[in-house]
Amino acid sequence: MDRSYCTAADLARETGYHRTTVAAWIKAGKVKSVKKEKANSHYRIYLKYFKKGFIGSLRKADMKHGKWWTATEIFVLRNNMNKDMGAMVAILPHRTQNAIAIKRTRERRKP
Repeated sequence: MDRSYCTAADLARETGYHRTTVAAWIKAGKVKSVKKEKANSHYRIYLKYFKKGFIGSLRKADMKHGKWWTATEIFVLRNNMNKDMGAMVAILPHRTQNAIAIKRTRERRKP
């Protein structure tokens, strides 16, 4: 769909925030928009208001934060419980040392 505007939900999807957060930005004046006729909570955010890099400035810094562990990562973690943390970070490159330590502790507690 090629439109000259987007909705609060579209902008929320693009930036990674909840649509109510985007609606709060609109009400605070951070995002310029026009209220849709015959509706109190529907907004049209016209693309002409967007400057280059506008969505990038709103986007969350690290979209990977809180990513689910895959079955493969858990398998690798369970089979390498005795390895040092440096080796585990090398095996699981997209995980931080702290995330690996927390998951390792939780996996040890499971029966």
